[in-house]
Amino acid sequence: MELIEFFRTEQFAKEVADNLNKKEIKFLIKKGKEVLEFANHIKDNNLYFDYDVTPAQIENDIKCVKWNLRELRKAIELKRNEPFECISITKEVYVQICLN
Repeated sequence: MELIEFFRTEQFAKEVADNLNKKEIKFLIKKGKEVLEFANHIKDNNLYFDYDVTPAQIENDIKCVKWNLRELRKAIELKRNEPFECISITKEVYVQICLN
């Protein structure tokens, strides 16, 4: 249930990127897609009564999850653009290591 509340709360890409690593963000994207699929399943099959929700609640949840998935994808892009640190193995060979 906490995950549902996370996706109902407006998130901002920079805030997420600053506080989570790539693995955590990817996990949230995966779970967000599952939540979105489930909400659409309820909507498409008119299962509002079965899950004790209203059509308006489901519409709002779908809208919120879509918004947050976009923000999480932006956060992944911010992480992708983080600076790299070059470490010298020999004078000729350098290895790039992400700071994240």
